[in-house]
Amino acid sequence: MVLVSDYSYLFPYEKIPYGSRVLIYGAGDVGHEYLTQILMTGYCECLGFVDRAFDKCPATVVPVYSIEMVKTFPFEYVVIAVKTAIYVDEIRNSLEQQGVPPEKIVFVGPRKAVSLDVGDSQATGNMPQRKLAFEQSGVAIAMRLSAALGDCIVRKRVFDEIIQLEPNCRFDIYAPYASSYIQAVYGHHLNLNCIVDDAGVLYKRYMHKYQIAISSINPRLAVDFWDKEALKKKSQKLFAVIAGMVENIKTYGLSDGAITQNYIHYNRMRYKKRNYYASYGQFSDLFNKIDSLIHIPLDESYRKKYQALCLGKYVTVNFETGISSADSQHMLPKQWPAEYFSEFLRLFKEKYSGIEVVQLGAYGAVQLSNVDKYLFGENLELVKYVLQGAVMHIDIEGGLVHLATQLGTKCAVLFGPTPVDFFGYPQNINIVSPRCSGCYGLYDDLNHCAKEQPEPECMKAITPDMVLKAITEYINKRI
Repeated sequence: MVLVSDYSYLFPYEKIPYGSRVLIYGAGDVGHEYLTQILMTGYCECLGFVDRAFDKCPATVVPVYSIEMVKTFPFEYVVIAVKTAIYVDEIRNSLEQQGVPPEKIVFVGPRKAVSLDVGDSQATGNMPQRKLAFEQSGVAIAMRLSAALGDCIVRKRVFDEIIQLEPNCRFDIYAPYASSYIQAVYGHHLNLNCIVDDAGVLYKRYMHKYQIAISSINPRLAVDFWDKEALKKKSQKLFAVIAGMVENIKTYGLSDGAITQNYIHYNRMRYKKRNYYASYGQFSDLFNKIDSLIHIPLDESYRKKYQALCLGKYVTVNFETGISSADSQHMLPKQWPAEYFSEFLRLFKEKYSGIEVVQLGAYGAVQLSNVDKYLFGENLELVKYVLQGAVMHIDIEGGLVHLATQLGTKCAVLFGPTPVDFFGYPQNINIVSPRCSGCYGLYDDLNHCAKEQPEPECMKAITPDMVLKAITEYINKRI
């Protein structure tokens, strides 16, 4: 499956052996273009960014670390990604002071690269070539998603229902830095034509070539373009659905830009008793299924690797959001404090000494106390098996909760800012802050506390005792 993108700076392939593990110094434009090429080609493995301003960098699909964290990672090269060589010597010295050998530091400087696009065999090497959907037969649909795992899972409801209505359609999914997520959730389906690694530039360039272009960057849907005449000729059923959807979205009256519009959406859905999945029914009867289940495939090639872990009875836990680093936990108002989580695990181990605790997370995640096994930075396909085999998964609202629930594992989910009626699953044990909750979306900055508190009280109001009490009945039944 070809992954395509535009970029301006060429990754130093000639200095990095294939399959190497790398850290990228610099989370700016050059660093993100390097990351795009790595994810697109699969040439090597990126463990994350290193940046002096790590605490001010926006969230990305890989964590951003302080330079002091470098020595904790099993990297083979650190690639300096800056536009000018003025500060390179200073950066080199800083890295060497952290124990990075000089021969493991790579810098090639700015160099313009050819545009990496569909059919560019020079850029994609021996990767199989595939045309975009609008260059092939059937109804061509472009779908733009965010990079979040949970969002990719929930949006599959739209993907599945359109395919059931019109089996002769091909989807190209556009999303930034999310190819592994999308492949893990959608990759088994023949109607997925291509994953386009793109933050929106290519989507805007190509969307007018499709019969339908849909985006769902926020929890709602937007029909960005549809070719009425071409779609009507290819599928009258889908034409009628999209026509109705366009009208319903217009009537719904919320803009697609401001995040604060989502707060209105959450509350409208609360009164209609619709959760995330059912909320799409607001725009089309096509999405009016009342269940919240979609099919998540398992890659059989990872079964043996899972069995090799030799896990007995165990619960899984996740601290942070699944892609956050040890340096950024203070930026997450919906996060349960690490000391609370560790105390809960101490109480849990006292009560259930025969159940192991497995912590999942990205490279560099904060290690909780009272954990038996840490599985950080593992392939999502292996994580699926680990989640499916768990007695329970314990987490805040986030991507791994969506994944575990779809795989049939019951979750204990802690809710503070995010509204439980919208994001929660009824089959899970949903623990809502008794003091304050549900302000998510009141500000464009999703990390902004509505009470202006530097450390929001909502998550601190959920105590370790409360969580243990909430899960005890279910755990007792399972063992």
